[in-house]
Amino acid sequence: MQSLLARVGLHRPELLFGALAGRLGVKRTLFIPVAVYVVVAVLGYRMKTAADFFVLGGGLLAFVNVDEGRRHARAAEAALGAAR
Repeated sequence: MQSLLARVGLHRPELLFGALAGRLGVKRTLFIPVAVYVVVAVLGYRMKTAADFFVLGGGLLAFVNVDEGRRHARAAEAALGAAR
């Protein structure tokens, strides 16, 4: 069984959004990821060079926990395998 620290983690977005929802309200807090999505879409639309692509991708990867995504994918695959 994983330790509590490993489950909670030190960089969990849920904790940040929970704290923000308490201060700003739920609607305003949910507007933040929507605004980020719109900004990324506009920046992606305006890309002209390959360097723009890599800068945008690198900037996005700075905020994404790839290992956690892989862990969730493995858990989903295991659940699908067990269901068969």
